[in-house]
Amino acid sequence: MDYTISIPFKGSVNSAMEAARSYFMASGFKLDQPRENELIALGQRMYSTKQGPISGVSRARISVSSNSIEISAELGGVKFMKQFLYLFPPALAGFLALIFIFIPGVPGYAPLIAALPVLPWVVLSPLMAGWIRNRTIQALDTLAHNMAGTMKS
Repeated sequence: MDYTISIPFKGSVNSAMEAARSYFMASGFKLDQPRENELIALGQRMYSTKQGPISGVSRARISVSSNSIEISAELGGVKFMKQFLYLFPPALAGFLALIFIFIPGVPGYAPLIAALPVLPWVVLSPLMAGWIRNRTIQALDTLAHNMAGTMKS
């Protein structure tokens, strides 16, 4: 798992599980509940930063006991977006450079100019990838906190 959080809990296991179930269902996750105190949530890929931050989770395992809540998550959506941010800008520059090479009458330095728009992405890509990861982790932390705050039985 890419991220795990465990927090103390004193409350109703059923209320905490219902809070997690509602949250993941509202976000479009497929749910499986192998045991009364465990929930498996399977998400779809994250394709945009406009999606909710929980979309960065591809698989989560939520386990609630009488004294703790544990969430383990695979951040497959975050990994997908990171790869996209690192690969797309250079691929676009390469494609544009190829186009400029085959256009007759274009100066020889034109393919190099195609790389100029990619230069800011050398800095932006790692920053955005970190931001996406942090947003997803913050969403998981908030879920755990909200689950712990459910009414006691």
